[in-house]
Amino acid sequence: MLTTRISALFLCGALAACCLTGCGAARSGDPGLSAESGTAQPAAVSSAGDGVYVPTDEGVYELQSISPGSANLFYTDAATKSRIFLCADPGCSHDSDRCTSYIATPGASFPPLLLRGGDGLLVFFAETGEDSGPRAMTMDFDGSNRRTAFTLSAGQQPAGSFFLAGDRLYFDLMETGENGQNRYQLWCADLSAGKAEALLDLGVDGAYYALCGCAGDKLCFQQVTEEGLRYCMYSIRDNKLEQPFYTDRSASGSSLVGGEYLFTIDETARTATRLDLATGEQLTCAFSLKEGYGAPSLRYLFDGKLLLTAASTQSTGDYDLCAYVLDFPAGSCTEMTLRTPFNDRPVMVLSQVGELCLVASDYRIDSGTGLPANVYAFLSRQDYLNSNPDGYLPVNDCV
Repeated sequence: MLTTRISALFLCGALAACCLTGCGAARSGDPGLSAESGTAQPAAVSSAGDGVYVPTDEGVYELQSISPGSANLFYTDAATKSRIFLCADPGCSHDSDRCTSYIATPGASFPPLLLRGGDGLLVFFAETGEDSGPRAMTMDFDGSNRRTAFTLSAGQQPAGSFFLAGDRLYFDLMETGENGQNRYQLWCADLSAGKAEALLDLGVDGAYYALCGCAGDKLCFQQVTEEGLRYCMYSIRDNKLEQPFYTDRSASGSSLVGGEYLFTIDETARTATRLDLATGEQLTCAFSLKEGYGAPSLRYLFDGKLLLTAASTQSTGDYDLCAYVLDFPAGSCTEMTLRTPFNDRPVMVLSQVGELCLVASDYRIDSGTGLPANVYAFLSRQDYLNSNPDGYLPVNDCV
């Protein structure tokens, strides 16, 4: 289950969680506070990234495997519209530890995760070896000054959701005991101090909470119950789970936490609901699907908007996807008609730099791996919402 959640960062899958009957006490002193005007205040929490792309004010960092046993860091600059290896040496082959873009991953089944880590980048090696556990490595934004941030034991497996509050990284993990039973915990890594420790017990197999989002200075968890998919907030200041605030009782259980909102859909009524996690404001938007399409899934865009995709349910013919943008204050559902020529699929937002969206406007076959690779472009948010094909700003890719 936990390995599946990490793999889903690369396969765009959905997280499945289970319920909990109780929770444990804190094990560390300060779960994450920032000092301001002499008064301790909880630090604001934000996503540490999706594991592949890390946006900044100027561009987007990316981690990708292009050769077996290794991965490389790339940087796409929004001003110059160029994608380069994260390396300043023009004569570098980018295939050894001498290169600041190179990361060795011998024997790995999938690439490590790329996340924000305080004032730099964090690479999380989530897989475990026979004698080694998952570990995190921080570095400066130019790929230099690499150091081990913390190491977990071989019996611990991170779930794949990571959130930052100042220099503190929050994540949930599964720990397998000697009896084979799995326990689930919330952990906090102090990146400045170079240590990580458990904050809260989240349950055992068949009854545990799963980290899924954040709002303000709190984290959001979900659990599966007989009544449906239940959501509750976690107070960093008090180190405890609060009472559930919402239960998704829909048949599909399709819901998503993104941008400090909870999104749910009712497939029968063809409506989507947006719940503001900070204020409790709730808005509903009706949607419609093309004939022969169903199984809608959710993807957060920006500015409180939602991208809803649906798959062809026809038993014959080619598999297809359609996409719709839901604007909740306007109550509108607009089909997104930008498509990739390579396979005729909706164009997806990969990351964002200010008002610009980094997208894969098309795909190509990589000459080295023989696999499909992204053709990158920037597109303004408005051009994306308007499905404007003339708005593409192509990226000059070094690969």
